Amino acid sequence: MNGDELISHKLDNKKEDNKDTIPISEATKTTQEQIDALVSKIGYDVKNINDITGIVTEYEQLASTKKEEIDSEIISLNAAIDFSKTDAETQIKEKITDLNEKSIENQKLYNDQVISASEKLESSINIFENRISTVKNVSKSIFKKYLVSLVILALVTVLSVFVCTYTDVPNDYIIFLLLFSQLSIMISLLLSIIELSTKNNIETKVELNDLSGNKKSLKELQIPEIDTNISIEKRGTLQSHINTTKDILNSFLLIAGESIPLIKSVYTEINLLVKYEQLVNNFVSAMDYYNIAVNVNYFNKVTGQVPADIRLMDTEDYWKNSIAEKISKNIEQENIEASKEIILLLYGEHNGFDTKSLFWKISGLEYEFESLSQILISSGKLVEMGNFNTYTSKDITSVLKANDNFNISEINNLLSKSIRLSSYLFSYVEFLANNNIQVNTYPDIPFVVNETKNSDDKFENQIIRLSYKIGKIALSSYYSGEFLDGFVRASISLKYHDEMLLREISCKCSGNNHSTAIIKTYHEKYKENNGQSLISLYDLITNIDQIKANLEKSNEKDFIHLRTHLKEGRWFDNTMSLMIDLMKEQHEETKELLSKAHNYQLLIKIIKETFTNVNIGTVDKAIDSQIFGAYIIMIKKGYGNLLPLVDVLSKLDIEKSNQDRIRKKTQKVISKNYILYKIRPKYDFVAFADNARIGILKEGQSFLDFQDEFLKDMERILLEAKPNLKSGLIIQRISPSKYSFGILDDNNLPGSINLKNLDIAKYITQLVGDYVPVEKQMVISGLDRDINLFEVIKNKKISELLRQENDNLDGIEINALDSHNFHETFIKEITMLGSDDIVSLSLDLYNGDIEKEDVRLVFQNIISNLYSNTEGLKNKSKKRSTIITNRLCSVLEDLGLLCNWYLN
Repeated sequence: MNGDELISHKLDNKKEDNKDTIPISEATKTTQEQIDALVSKIGYDVKNINDITGIVTEYEQLASTKKEEIDSEIISLNAAIDFSKTDAETQIKEKITDLNEKSIENQKLYNDQVISASEKLESSINIFENRISTVKNVSKSIFKKYLVSLVILALVTVLSVFVCTYTDVPNDYIIFLLLFSQLSIMISLLLSIIELSTKNNIETKVELNDLSGNKKSLKELQIPEIDTNISIEKRGTLQSHINTTKDILNSFLLIAGESIPLIKSVYTEINLLVKYEQLVNNFVSAMDYYNIAVNVNYFNKVTGQVPADIRLMDTEDYWKNSIAEKISKNIEQENIEASKEIILLLYGEHNGFDTKSLFWKISGLEYEFESLSQILISSGKLVEMGNFNTYTSKDITSVLKANDNFNISEINNLLSKSIRLSSYLFSYVEFLANNNIQVNTYPDIPFVVNETKNSDDKFENQIIRLSYKIGKIALSSYYSGEFLDGFVRASISLKYHDEMLLREISCKCSGNNHSTAIIKTYHEKYKENNGQSLISLYDLITNIDQIKANLEKSNEKDFIHLRTHLKEGRWFDNTMSLMIDLMKEQHEETKELLSKAHNYQLLIKIIKETFTNVNIGTVDKAIDSQIFGAYIIMIKKGYGNLLPLVDVLSKLDIEKSNQDRIRKKTQKVISKNYILYKIRPKYDFVAFADNARIGILKEGQSFLDFQDEFLKDMERILLEAKPNLKSGLIIQRISPSKYSFGILDDNNLPGSINLKNLDIAKYITQLVGDYVPVEKQMVISGLDRDINLFEVIKNKKISELLRQENDNLDGIEINALDSHNFHETFIKEITMLGSDDIVSLSLDLYNGDIEKEDVRLVFQNIISNLYSNTEGLKNKSKKRSTIITNRLCSVLEDLGLLCNWYLN
């Protein structure tokens, strides 16, 4: 029986008795368990290409190791067999007895080695049985898929030809379609033939039944017991067994060698498929993220097998382009189109790849940005606009153009900032519209993005800058004069001063004279109508003369105070808050200033005299600063006289008081009234007209509290007096100004007409003179540039300037100092010192422009001459002239201090 017959015989026996097994060593059992574990992994329970790579690599290493072990065993076995045969022949010739003994030993050695080799060979055969079974199953699956693909492609081709035939499709396209279809069919047939050939090759070269038969033969292969009477003729049986063993081993090695390339081929196929499926899944994930609807059936088809072009071009860039192009053609979403480049861009951004070069590639194509904008709007991945608004393609396109890369986070950041900035600008546009100013600029997202894309300014600076641009364009249609910039700046301050973020910067925007004049006018007009209606920018534009008048007063303290605080980023809602702040700030300043004066009483007299001459506008400011208040009592005449009963409540002598001088009631009058009406006077008011009384409220006194108390006191008087009258009384708080009071004078009337000067400001300042501290009177006087502190000083006689409390100036000295001749000499000497008058001399002395000693020497000389040439003063000329000269220099220094404050 030759080797092939022996193999066939052993395989047949294996089929008959498949349950027989040969014991294997512990090491072989361990190897078998490792192989079984690997085989169990080779199924379809794998998650990615790394799993497959690791399993196959592990299997190849194990198979390689086992093959080396088997090769080593075969070599050892062949060597042992050859040695045993030679030794047996030699021993038979020499000694039959020795042959029997050696044969028994050789039998045992041979059988042990054959058993060991057969066990290891059986283990390897089991491995290949399982692997070949797996390969055949995979091959069948691939063949079926190619066959189905071929059928579907054929049907699609027939249908396409049918459609092209009965529709207006160009002939070139039909020819292309037919060629493409034929080429696709040929490629599919070729791949099917390859798969079928591979399958047949496996079935031809690797017959599992043959392997099973060989495995059984190996189990049964043992050297029979050697007869002690063996003859030389029985060597043919031994040789046959040896040849059979060699044939089985050679067959096994041949099958194993041919199977390994096939396994590697299957591994490559599975590896390629998994990599491709993973890439497709990444694209699918990106499309799902951006909410792009793609043909699901197409994806199922793609992920089932590796397309032919992917097999031919095994590069990742080609794969990505191929997948992106196919997805681009299979979008099933209305109004959504996406080129291959956009699909790649979305894929790259979603998976964290650099998209800069690809983004630059499409940046010059308007239609690409349009498509990308629609995708982003539909994706739901953009920040919400709020107020139920939606994005337009123009919005998103402008944002895309402002970026140099495609990054959804950066896009949303820019959108958030633009939306917020746009909302501020829209509120400014609405503010202008409410102020009767029409705006044609639309501050939407594209406007904001285009205006800020190259700007590194802070957010609040961008708001002010863009508001200025919008405001200037709008207001220039209504006004184009010197105040245009001022109007724009003032509008920004008026709009944003209530915004915590923008209060400081918006106020600073108006820190110049023109804007301050406009805001000051706004406050004045707001007060003029008692806050009953808003003052619009259009109203201010139509009252440009009032703004110009305020600009001319830019050196007044309240104007300077407002402008300074605007520059510092502070806002005053009205003139009252402005004046309260000004009074609070300057009160301490003037208090400290006056404390430095040596001739305090003189300065007080000058300040009080100046205060009583302020105009009605300055009185209005003082009332706004809540230093005092004012009211008017009006009586309606009937029969009887209510006024005398009203006058009982005043502390002032109504008959003897007027706008130039206020007189208090005597104690005698007060006592008499108390006996009659059981009440003492407690209010400060005087006659303003025949049926009107004007009075003042002290600082901090509430008008409501005053009127309640006053009316109750009037009830007490009426209950005591019980007069028979029919009359009426009203009390009204007033804030006199040129906008609320008009006084008729006789300046332009004939001499026969004489009108009483009802200077309400004079009345009020006379009334409050004893209640308002001199420091605050000084502040109020400084607000009025219509009166001239300098004139008050220049009109003072020299004796009035030199006279002090408990002064010892006698009548002769006063007459000499106030004489016309001395006054002319005095002014002449001032001129010689380089000054124009006593005010300028005091300022020069205070500012150090002239030396005090030079002034003292000049005045010492003229005063000494005055006393030497005046009867009654000659005997004290030297001593008194020195005293008077020193006192005059001290007065001049204090006057310089006061004048300097007034100027600044």
